[in-house]
Amino acid sequence: MRFLFEYKNGKTKETENPSLNVLETFLNEYLIRTFHGDAFECIYVHFISHPSPGKKKLRKRLLYGSMAELEVIQEFENEAVLNFNDFHALLNRVREIIQLAAEVPLKENVNYNVEALLEDFQKCLSFAPHTPDELLAYAKKIKEIQTLNYAKRIDGLIEQDKKHPKPLTKRLEGISIHDPYHLFTPYDYVYSELFTALLRQEEIYLPGYSEIHIHMAETITLAKQELALEPWYKFTYGEIDINHYKESSEEEKKEMLLDSIVDALRYIIDFDHLERDAFEKVIQHVKETGTNIKLLYMKRENKKYSTEVKYQIPSRHTEEALFTLHVTNLNTQETATVPIDTFNTFWAGANFGKIVFKKDEIIIRGRDSYQAQLTRDSQKKPYEYLFNLQNLFSRKEENKF
Repeated sequence: MRFLFEYKNGKTKETENPSLNVLETFLNEYLIRTFHGDAFECIYVHFISHPSPGKKKLRKRLLYGSMAELEVIQEFENEAVLNFNDFHALLNRVREIIQLAAEVPLKENVNYNVEALLEDFQKCLSFAPHTPDELLAYAKKIKEIQTLNYAKRIDGLIEQDKKHPKPLTKRLEGISIHDPYHLFTPYDYVYSELFTALLRQEEIYLPGYSEIHIHMAETITLAKQELALEPWYKFTYGEIDINHYKESSEEEKKEMLLDSIVDALRYIIDFDHLERDAFEKVIQHVKETGTNIKLLYMKRENKKYSTEVKYQIPSRHTEEALFTLHVTNLNTQETATVPIDTFNTFWAGANFGKIVFKKDEIIIRGRDSYQAQLTRDSQKKPYEYLFNLQNLFSRKEENKF
């Protein structure tokens, strides 16, 4: 169970309370990784001192569908500094708070295991600071402990994902690599584009989200300081030796980053029960061929022709990629290739809504949304590109790309 505490002094409006901050950190150190039922993952408590005279009812509700939100009245010897007596007065109220959370109205068919949480809380009491000096020593390590606590929280969520597989309902739309050190340019962009394109071709499905974001850091603990803020994406985590990376050649950097990306992808494949064979097929392809790959963006065929739009990832995200049209006559197996235009890959989707076959031509039309039109206008791109089939095949030798 995760604990989240806030403080408010009704007289002074003060919201900082060092003793409360240390208690929250201490409880999470020992309890955050374990789930105590599926009713909620957090007990969120507002500690109020000197409440206003009009305060008659204390809050007790389910918040965001995942937090038991409570209000309790608590007075302090000294709210401004870390205080041993205040810390232990708060610690002695935790059992009451755990039991109070059981009174929060819940959805049907969910469980809050009060007894298990009380038992785990009792076990952690032996580790609590027992003297003022021990409390001060603990407080000096609080930043380090909070970092570890956040990683433990993520570990707990990952364990739940591993224990409780979810149906694969959303098609994978993208892979994004997060670079907190601003060191991985341009390879983070290149590999994000490459894995996105190749994995989309495999038509992979994910459990309730459509993008995988890879958070990189020097250690896996530091990587696990980020959680998805929206349901449409999910984080996986990778580590990389930053000092070694800085000292490496460009080719070595590419290889190091690729190895870390692969480890992170295999991590989420394992804990979220993803389609391993499809991912491994793409991983092996990238390892064997590198980044110099012509990527398929879209395709369509009719009885006479097969068409493919392809592009190659530029070396930097600020550069535009050349997109080419490849048309194959299914009767003669002749193939002609012609350039379409150059696009920034981030905005390219506005220009590729559908491929239309006419009697004598092929038309590539942009998406019809208002946002797509704004994007095309800002990039000075047309709504459609027309290609005459006769001209296309008569010039096929001079238009090979």
